[in-house]
Amino acid sequence: VLADPPFWTARSLLLMATLGILHTALALVLYFNGLKSVKVQHASVLSYIDPVSALVYAYAIYAEVPAFFTALGGFLILTASCLVIRRPNVAVSA
Repeated sequence: VLADPPFWTARSLLLMATLGILHTALALVLYFNGLKSVKVQHASVLSYIDPVSALVYAYAIYAEVPAFFTALGGFLILTASCLVIRRPNVAVSA
């Protein structure tokens, strides 16, 4: 940055503000508010859905077709998440 300082334009500042406010701050506020309504046990399981949503968005927006094993992995993640969330509460004895 010191050797080649950036050239600030109105467009670059707007894009950085959009990235900081919308894609970072608002997304985190929504994420943490959503965690308040989910059981602690389910919150970690639901975090595994992030990579699966990236696959769906890549297909929907960029028409990237996932490889077979990538799609299979996404399916297994969703299946395991459903099984864990729908599982009745079982007391674990030591």
